[in-house]
Amino acid sequence: MVIMPIMEFILLLKFSIDSYIIRFKRTDMERKLWYISYMFSKENYFREIKLNNIGNYFIDMLSSKQKSFIKTDIKILKKYKIWIFFVNLIEILIDVLIYVYLLISVIANNILIGDVFVFIKSINQSKNTISSLLEILTKISKDNLELDVFFSFIDMDSDKKNNILKEDILIDKIEKITIKNMSYNYKEDRKILQNINIEFENGKKYIIVGRNGSGKSTLLNLVMGFYDNYEGEILVNGFDLGKIDKSSYMKCISTLFQDFVKYEGTYRENIIYGDVVMSDDNDRLRKIVKKFDIESILNKKNDDIDSTIGYWFDNGTQISEGEWQKLSVARTFYKNSSLVILDEPNSYLDSISEEMMQKKIISEVSNKILIVVMHRFKRIALREDVRIIVMDNGRILNTGNHEFLMKTCEIYRNLYNAY
Repeated sequence: MVIMPIMEFILLLKFSIDSYIIRFKRTDMERKLWYISYMFSKENYFREIKLNNIGNYFIDMLSSKQKSFIKTDIKILKKYKIWIFFVNLIEILIDVLIYVYLLISVIANNILIGDVFVFIKSINQSKNTISSLLEILTKISKDNLELDVFFSFIDMDSDKKNNILKEDILIDKIEKITIKNMSYNYKEDRKILQNINIEFENGKKYIIVGRNGSGKSTLLNLVMGFYDNYEGEILVNGFDLGKIDKSSYMKCISTLFQDFVKYEGTYRENIIYGDVVMSDDNDRLRKIVKKFDIESILNKKNDDIDSTIGYWFDNGTQISEGEWQKLSVARTFYKNSSLVILDEPNSYLDSISEEMMQKKIISEVSNKILIVVMHRFKRIALREDVRIIVMDNGRILNTGNHEFLMKTCEIYRNLYNAY
């Protein structure tokens, strides 16, 4: 009576563990399949897929992998169902034997017919109670597998410097960032950044230049506090970044990412998402719209600030990549921060727009720290108030103004003359 529910529990537990292991092993492939589906929903992907006639290739890949997943799932489910069938068959046979024994006992007057009903009811209640208990245990065991992954994520080494047992330091302005002997690597066998030493001070402007893969964007991510597992020190206002409350720190930072987000919504939303706390500050919104020439986009499209852009929603109209980038710059400066980071802010701008945008940006950062990563930096590099940082292979090769670096740094000369 007790053995069969326990056997069912063991089988169900084994099935749950096997299913979990299979799903865990194919997580990466499932992300790839999701990415393929995502590509078909984005305009910039769709045009290239259509032009290069690779839609069927991706569809076949998606279909093939999904069929493989279904085949694996059916195989393990079929195996489980076969075992359960035999267990249930044995359980039925045992029940039949018990009922036959009780019937024979009644005929032989060893027990009364009322006792038979009591025995059968007791047996069924016991089986149901045991099955319910084991079902709960199975669910707990299954959930525990998922929780192990969750807690392993929570306990990652990258969070050690920001654990909740310490009292974090709150800041409301970034005056200085000092990086001392900092190195960083994604994997243990290769350092992305090596022995970085640099200071960023309030009221000063910095350009980081270097070839692709030199570590520029990684340095920015470390400055923004996205990575904690670095060697060396990052000091903010004299305090270890690892001891500073990340939420208060990030409130002091505005960033235009190289792969900036294009929010499918209104012009207003694309700007106020820089700081939703100030979303009702219409005066600031009007100032930013005027400052960064968003008015010209509105006038050209005959739109207003609450018109929808993008194709995801009704009545939406598309704007150019350069116009999307202007909106992203406006969003960056809508946030009232003390550190402004711009990663390739001119990548989609023509020469005239680039020069105008540079002047507007410079005028907005007189009392802030400005850090800019650029490949086309000829215009801004000639400014006397700009400090240029040259990176190569994860190291800072040299720093200084344009005139000094043209004389002393070959890589800088090559980068400058290349654009």
